Amino acid sequence: MWTSKTGKKRDPRIESELLFRCASAAYRKGNFEKALSVLEEACSKDPESARRYLICKGICQATQGRLKEGIAHFAQARDEYHSAVLSYLVEKSKPLPKLEPKDLAFETQQLLSFWQGLSDPNANEPASTALRNMRNAYFALMRGEDPDPFLARLKDKPGCEKLALYFTLLAGIQLRKNVRIRHLIANDPRAFHESSFLSLLDSHLLLLLKEGEYREIEILGSMFDEHHLHPVQLERVMDELRFAAALDEIDAGRLESALGRLRSIGQRTPALIHNMALLYQKMGEFAEANKHWITILRLEKKPKRSDPEEQRQAYAAAVKHIAANYLLNDQPTEAIHFFKEALSVIEDDREALENLAGVSLEIGEYQDALTFSRKLYDLDAQNEQYLIGYLVALLARGTIDILLSLIEEHWERYAEGSSTRGMLAELAADAAWRLRASNPEKARHAVAMVREVDADLPALIYLEGFFLDREGKRDEAKDRFTRLIERTSNHSEQMRFGMAMHGDGHRDLAIALFIKLIACGCDASEDAFEDIIGFLAQENDREAARELCLHAVDRLEYPPYIAADILFTAGKPQWAREFSERLLDDPHSKEDEYFLHLLILNDIGNPAETIIFAESLKSRLANNGDPSFIRIVDHIIKQLRTKGRVKIPYG
Repeated sequence: MWTSKTGKKRDPRIESELLFRCASAAYRKGNFEKALSVLEEACSKDPESARRYLICKGICQATQGRLKEGIAHFAQARDEYHSAVLSYLVEKSKPLPKLEPKDLAFETQQLLSFWQGLSDPNANEPASTALRNMRNAYFALMRGEDPDPFLARLKDKPGCEKLALYFTLLAGIQLRKNVRIRHLIANDPRAFHESSFLSLLDSHLLLLLKEGEYREIEILGSMFDEHHLHPVQLERVMDELRFAAALDEIDAGRLESALGRLRSIGQRTPALIHNMALLYQKMGEFAEANKHWITILRLEKKPKRSDPEEQRQAYAAAVKHIAANYLLNDQPTEAIHFFKEALSVIEDDREALENLAGVSLEIGEYQDALTFSRKLYDLDAQNEQYLIGYLVALLARGTIDILLSLIEEHWERYAEGSSTRGMLAELAADAAWRLRASNPEKARHAVAMVREVDADLPALIYLEGFFLDREGKRDEAKDRFTRLIERTSNHSEQMRFGMAMHGDGHRDLAIALFIKLIACGCDASEDAFEDIIGFLAQENDREAARELCLHAVDRLEYPPYIAADILFTAGKPQWAREFSERLLDDPHSKEDEYFLHLLILNDIGNPAETIIFAESLKSRLANNGDPSFIRIVDHIIKQLRTKGRVKIPYG
């Protein structure tokens, strides 16, 4: 056909080359028998190139799984390497790894010449038209031109498709033809599974990220998912995309959405952890923020005390920030640990010392509070806040002698009417309060100092009454205490003075002050009622507790249940019984109120009486009671009959 069109003589070499290309096309389509038949014919027409055809026949047979026949053809072609590979597979009874058939249309020497020619535009052009078009496409690409006119000529040309596709993709990336790249993927997704194509897609993704083409990355991500393509850089680029989207959400105030995007990022980079910490911080989730801050902190090496100050300051600032978050999250113990960590690199860090002194005082670690407040005082004895903090710690620790000597030492430093002298006077009053019984002489001296500043200070009025009482001037003392009761409206002070009066032998005045407190009717006064009854129970003053409960129930209309519950919780079931029995006469009493009386009887320890009441309670609830509650009562009755008393959890 070729000779008839050209008028030339038949050339066996040309015919064998054409047959070889036909065999290549058949091989690539998986038609191996056809390929072998055509290769045999090509070999007969061009015996000089027999080695070429034998190797290709060996490849066909190996791909088919006919390894021994392949070995024979490789041996005949003197291809020792491939003969050895197939012999090894036969010996181990292993098949040839399944691979996609490759192109056989170009000899190694032809391809070698083609690739070498790409380095020199003036080199001789390849004999193959296909390779010439590829070469022209390459040089067009190097000039920044679109090589598509040359590549279009290679479409559907057996043996050239993938190389042409590779060049087309490369051109699309270089010329930023995003739509063209999408079309290439959609038209032949299988080709893009090869590593060479995936590498180009990686480059494309990184360029899109650099250019801020986030929408294009999203489109490609969907296509990759659809076609199961996995470029190496895909996850990294998608993470960067999610990160950028999260920052936009934060700017827009959509913090929950931003957090969701950050959480979806796979690679936990320091930048991601830092931004998640900031986001949690902004959302007020301080515990979560600290988890991330601590993670970042662990990535860095802790500086030594010999390291530059800037480095130590930076580390101290980081741990103090974590400590402050723990304080915001009501975790003082954890906060203390990190404030101490700041001191481990900067010994006199005032912010850390101030917080350690304050937090230790709040949680009752008075010795630590004293240690840290003393360090602050030693750093700057002229600082009024440090002085007061040190004095407060001394008072809390009970080191009264040092406290009073320091107050006297600094008394004249501060002018009359100054806030600092007023605070010194209050501390002196608290010291006198502590010493009123154990060291009245020193307490009187402190009282004299306080009187100079504020003669109407409630603690001072009480102390004056206390000392008058000790001197036998009970009427004058009572006048002072009565004046105090009338003037005091602060509930915490009323509690303090009432408990002191009770302990100092003025029980009637204490009850009067307690009654005034609970009569207020505010939430704080209701809480105080429980504290007062607890105090009286601790003092074992049944009469005072009963008087206060009767006043609360009969005058202030407190429910009897509250009085019974508080007394029972305070460990006084005998006292509580008087008020729980009132519940039995009320037709509106609920199951938990009956249950409280049952608990009280059980705690008193009279099994017979408790069983009788439990049985009556069970009968009362039989018609309309909660079945689960009835089962509990039934269980208690069985326990009472076998053990005489049962431990019932309550609270």
